[in-house]
Amino acid sequence: MFFGSISSSLRSRSSHGGLAKNAKPFSACPAGKHTETIPVERALGRVLGSDALAPTPIPPWPHAKVAGNAIRSSDTLLATPLQPWLPTKQKRPPDTLRDADPQALVLAKDCYMQVNIGDPLPAGADAVLPSYDARLSHWYTDLYTVKVKRPIPPDWYVATTGADHAIGSVLVSGGTRLTWRQLAVLMQAGVKEVTVCRQPRIGLVSVVGSRTASSVLPDWQGFKQALCLWLVQQGYDQPTVHELPLKLADGRPQHQAFGEAYWELEQAHDLLILLQTPDMNCEPARGSGRSDHQRLYPYEAWLGSSRARTPSYSEHIPLVRPDGSNRGHETYHFEDHCVTLSLKAYQASAMLVVALMLRHVLDAMERATLHGHDQAQYRLAIPVQRPKGMRESNLQTICLIGGVLKERKDGEKLLFPISKDIPTALSPAAEANVIIELPIGVFALPAGQELNVIPLHDGALPRLTAADEAIIEAAQAEWLAAQAREAAKAALPVLAIDAAWSRLETYLAQEDPDALASLQPPASEEQVAALEAELGVSLPSALRATLLRHDGQEDIDHLYDGERFLGCAGIRGEWRNWKALSLDEDLIACKGAPGPGVKDDWFNLKWIPFSHDGMGDHLCVDMDPAEGGIVGQVIRVWHDLDDRDVIAPSFEAWFSRLVRERMGERIAL
Repeated sequence: MFFGSISSSLRSRSSHGGLAKNAKPFSACPAGKHTETIPVERALGRVLGSDALAPTPIPPWPHAKVAGNAIRSSDTLLATPLQPWLPTKQKRPPDTLRDADPQALVLAKDCYMQVNIGDPLPAGADAVLPSYDARLSHWYTDLYTVKVKRPIPPDWYVATTGADHAIGSVLVSGGTRLTWRQLAVLMQAGVKEVTVCRQPRIGLVSVVGSRTASSVLPDWQGFKQALCLWLVQQGYDQPTVHELPLKLADGRPQHQAFGEAYWELEQAHDLLILLQTPDMNCEPARGSGRSDHQRLYPYEAWLGSSRARTPSYSEHIPLVRPDGSNRGHETYHFEDHCVTLSLKAYQASAMLVVALMLRHVLDAMERATLHGHDQAQYRLAIPVQRPKGMRESNLQTICLIGGVLKERKDGEKLLFPISKDIPTALSPAAEANVIIELPIGVFALPAGQELNVIPLHDGALPRLTAADEAIIEAAQAEWLAAQAREAAKAALPVLAIDAAWSRLETYLAQEDPDALASLQPPASEEQVAALEAELGVSLPSALRATLLRHDGQEDIDHLYDGERFLGCAGIRGEWRNWKALSLDEDLIACKGAPGPGVKDDWFNLKWIPFSHDGMGDHLCVDMDPAEGGIVGQVIRVWHDLDDRDVIAPSFEAWFSRLVRERMGERIAL
């Protein structure tokens, strides 16, 4: 779950303790002196760098828990029902107990004094008899006169000195970002100064390239101005704003010059927010510190550290077992870094990512104990699917979209995703009151599905209208119709492999001759036999027939969703790579997370790759399925994910579907 992973990946080293759950420190946090002492009046919104302690006991003297009569408990030691203690009423001077030192007023022996709830007790008093409480008649009565029938214990209905906080006890824990309520507690307790974590020096950097001046892709001016206003409102110094040109020489970007200019900014800032559009590829040099790269389709975000700005230093971090016992320590090396939050996105998407991640990053850099936002789960009001044009490989990336959470009259809350086909649209950022996480591996989700969301709102939710209910009904009808169309498509008979290739080649000759030209001449029977001998398996007949028709594809055009067909040499090379990895000591114990019918291996030598996306991911024919699987089924194998799922029952079925989808998609366009 992405929202939860942000908090864990950014969990920072506490300034006053160890690591929560033995988490590795987020080493991109600036090191060095990271606290300062400031007057408590200036601490609103700051993160405490150490525990704020009570300078005096709270309450500073005994207080009455109830309205009643203050007494000395020692006066009641001899009281019995037959010989009750009958005290005399001692009058209290007006406002003495509240406006003056209560110790200056002494309760005389064998007397009582009326007190209200919360009143300090006069000197000598150590118990209170609640007024007119019939449940305590076994002990005393006070209807007309006070008559105590049994000894009253000390501290009866009394809040003793320091009962809330003793001197030196913790008022607010270090790592807490102070709200006005916690600040009021500190002020009321008499705290004058607090130690807070140093706030990061923040800069906003936009990359100026050849396209950003166009009307299609406006500059980031409005985004930067609004973000600066928010940061100042949160108590941070005015961020600096910069534009770095991606200089061109002979039509090629000069990344080295960009990196040098960016390094100068890293010397003067602790956090840089780097803004660029998806067509750019400006990444400053990353240091040895942690780098968390999040692929958030249809945009990217990564969080990382600069090169070290100071010499490194070491700390021994204690390791704690689940039962709380010590199991030694681990040494971590720290350096001072500048942190970069880099966004490659159009502006509405960037706004949503910043709304999600920036609070986490700031909390981590200031050593706050709790990071970022709360999260919740709500049901979809209408079906949702990932943006159009998505490749299958993008299904394994996190997808965040804006949404509107609305409430019915009965209190039910429903999610309305904001789907825009225009990448540069700004409306999702303006309309959204939640960010929705679409789960990995799923393209479309039906109404009623529960999804993780981050609320962006603080006030009441908008109510569902009659128009909204009509939208729900229409969307559900369209979803059912689409499901029926998919079912009809799935029911089409599988094309024989030769017939499928003939249809595809005829179509490509008319519609996409470049793709047809990328297909290689046939492999020989000897080449295929040699491949089978090395692999130790007989290839499925449909895959064998494919190689004997086209020995792979040049890497200039892709028939299938960003992937090219592998020929005999390509299959052999990728299989050898996986074989070497499967023998690596660090990977031998690794297991996959298979779907039904697939073994739980990270890689199985009888998984034969026949496609490649250029990043280490493949489609494979599975010649060694688990129970319930089919020999020759097509599975997806990722290099950086443990998912291992069946895509099609056979190569022939997979290729038949590819041909129909390829032709149908082009015709629809």
